[in-house]
Amino acid sequence: MVDNVFGDAMDVELFEGVAPEAHLDKKFYRAVLDSLEDQLALINVEGQIFFVNRSWINFAQCNGLTYDFDWVGKNYLSVCKAATSCGDDDAVQVVAGLEAVLSGRLKHFRHEYPCHSPGEQRWFILRVLPVQYPGIRCFAVSHQDITQRKLVEQAVEHSAQHDPLTGLANRRRFEGFLARSWRRGQRAVSPLSLLMIDLDNFKPFNDSYGHLDGDRALVRVAAVLQRCARRDTDLAVRYGGDEFVLVLRDTDAEGALRVARGVIDGVAALALASPDGAKVGASVGLVTRVPGKAADCPDCQTLLRLADDALYQVKDAGGGALVCA
Repeated sequence: MVDNVFGDAMDVELFEGVAPEAHLDKKFYRAVLDSLEDQLALINVEGQIFFVNRSWINFAQCNGLTYDFDWVGKNYLSVCKAATSCGDDDAVQVVAGLEAVLSGRLKHFRHEYPCHSPGEQRWFILRVLPVQYPGIRCFAVSHQDITQRKLVEQAVEHSAQHDPLTGLANRRRFEGFLARSWRRGQRAVSPLSLLMIDLDNFKPFNDSYGHLDGDRALVRVAAVLQRCARRDTDLAVRYGGDEFVLVLRDTDAEGALRVARGVIDGVAALALASPDGAKVGASVGLVTRVPGKAADCPDCQTLLRLADDALYQVKDAGGGALVCA
């Protein structure tokens, strides 16, 4: 079959400027496929491999196989099916798509997937499509490395959802996270806690030492908040200026109080003070509700308002403490 695919002549007019001896030489066509960066294999209708290019071999070698490993006759579909037994969701989708193309139920299949190694993150696009060649029913399987594109996309997405100074989540990310957390709390009948935090005496500190030192102070405060919201299900947010928010999923009022005290003590331990001795501290407004179960809190926007109201009660009383709504 390999000879049939690579041995027939193409229209000579298409090869103007190419040496005549290359017209009928299957080595020429193989050299073309070997020059591709994408990993390419040809398989038959049962999924058996009968050709791989050099990129395919090189990538396999990088993943532990020897360079002289014989791919011809190996069943690509069987390899993919074996991966499904390990709980690989991508492998499940690939098997379904591959079988659909091989059976003719699908014209082509495309799947984007991660393939990380211990030393680096990597992403690829898998494509499967039939080869249009008279008398031969075969399929091309290719893997394209899209790692650089994914890294750029991640960097752009991170920039769009994080505060550039502190690295905390920004308001855009906060709004989406809070909405999702509310819906999750409704489904799980689980408490959701929100802490609104405002720095006391930060303006005189910033005015006295300048914006550079003020920014450094905000970065240090952000580090305190990150330590307090250390679970994957927590989110620390720079809400604006010297105001911050912590979202704590699956956290009751008692647990949220511990976190709030940790914030107040952590900011105090930074020992930030303006020249007149006014110490930078933290005021906290705290609210805990089980979404869908509290008459005074029908939605996540009300939860935010209740926390903000509690914060203003603290500020009106002189700051440096917390109030629970």
